Amino acid sequence: MLKLDQEVWNFDDKCFRKMGNIKLVTARKHEILEEFRFRLATQMKTRVFFLNAHCFNIAQKNSGYLRNLNAAEFVLNDGVGVELGARAFHISFSENLKVTDFTPDVLEILNQEKMSLYLLGGSPGVAEEAAENILKEFPDIILSGTSNGFFTDPIEVLNDINQVKPDLLLVGMGVPAQEGWISHYFEELDATLIMGVGAYFDFAAGNTTTAPALIRKIRMEGVYRVLLEPKRMFKRYVVGNVQFCIHIFKLSRLHNHGT
Repeated sequence: MLKLDQEVWNFDDKCFRKMGNIKLVTARKHEILEEFRFRLATQMKTRVFFLNAHCFNIAQKNSGYLRNLNAAEFVLNDGVGVELGARAFHISFSENLKVTDFTPDVLEILNQEKMSLYLLGGSPGVAEEAAENILKEFPDIILSGTSNGFFTDPIEVLNDINQVKPDLLLVGMGVPAQEGWISHYFEELDATLIMGVGAYFDFAAGNTTTAPALIRKIRMEGVYRVLLEPKRMFKRYVVGNVQFCIHIFKLSRLHNHGT
């Protein structure tokens, strides 16, 4: 159990760096998780978003999404693309904090502390399926509720969440919609840790499979997904990666000229 009288955290400005025009966390995973444990225990309201190359591209065209990212307390590196792109700004990450791998680590904290969880997002029935599988793996989590992402009345969803006051709210509505919803209602939400988790519910529900361990180890998940779904993923992983490199080149030139 967390001992709140022991000051063991040292999260300050040195743990954050700008990758072009987006502020990212550069601390180690175990440090971030302990910070999250502390924030959950002390009910310190916190937004957590993830950034991959695709998200970076969207942020360069969508100023609202860019503002939402930079307003969040934590933006975590998701994927090898961001890791490689960050090197142009002399930033290195010790680990890849991929949303589908990192979210279960946060759920483990909830399980250990017997805290509550609410799932918002996905197609009808997906959040329920995801919750069922999560509780099989983490039986001491208290499930406060679920709601799909195709709601018509956001205030009704907000009230449902606030009625149960979850310790952890996972929002899986896709980028940039989930960041927009979280940011818009952040002050009104009665939840502590609020994470935008994209397609994590589909993975948790078993509707989408992760790449084999070897593929993940050699960091070729993008190639794997293009091979599985060439029509849908070609634009994102092939065309998108070219666009990402162009954005990184332009922003790194501005960064280097300014230093």
